[in-house]
Amino acid sequence: MSDSPPAELFEPTPRTAVIEMLDGRRPEDVRAFLMSHYYEPLAAYISAVDRGVLGEPRDVIGGFFADRLDRPEWLERWRESGLRLRKWLVNGLHFYCREQQRRRRRDATVDLVSENIPPSIDTVVERAYATATVRRATEMASAACAHEGYTEHWACFMRHHMGDATYEQLAAETTHTPGQVANMVRTAARRFRSALGELLLRDGADPADLDLEIGQLLSTLGNH
Repeated sequence: MSDSPPAELFEPTPRTAVIEMLDGRRPEDVRAFLMSHYYEPLAAYISAVDRGVLGEPRDVIGGFFADRLDRPEWLERWRESGLRLRKWLVNGLHFYCREQQRRRRRDATVDLVSENIPPSIDTVVERAYATATVRRATEMASAACAHEGYTEHWACFMRHHMGDATYEQLAAETTHTPGQVANMVRTAARRFRSALGELLLRDGADPADLDLEIGQLLSTLGNH
């Protein structure tokens, strides 16, 4: 069996998933893509800054996308900005929240969202992005392994990395030697890293920096 993940299991790379939908004038698809990939970090931002005024995160984020995606130039400007997509979205949500609170300034109890995003909130958002990305990569890699007949490889990978089972323990539970189990875990690990790389590319990462990007992402979660 090939160690390369089946291409059909992963969506298009570097910015093409959003750009193709944008060029195809399918805002409903763009919205669904953004909600499925970036809801968690955007919701983390809302939870960090809201003082009980903005509303439920899903409603605020839905309003944000409805407002911005109604402007044809909005994602065109992202495409030209060079920013990572998550940064563009969080910055846009930040300004949207300020706009919403300006409309309520007649209520003296409402404090405006600060002009700039505080580093503490940026850290919370980055951690939420990392958590969501690792979860999605896990789902993608699991599907890739199942497609290729590597279900046992994936089970060993999860037991080893998430359950701290040693190769010797896993070998005792299977018909494989510790060396074979190690190879199986490495095979599944390659699928997982491929999925992480795919998601980072969609966010606008430089392909030449993927190893560094993956390391930083996992470091955010404390997974060195």
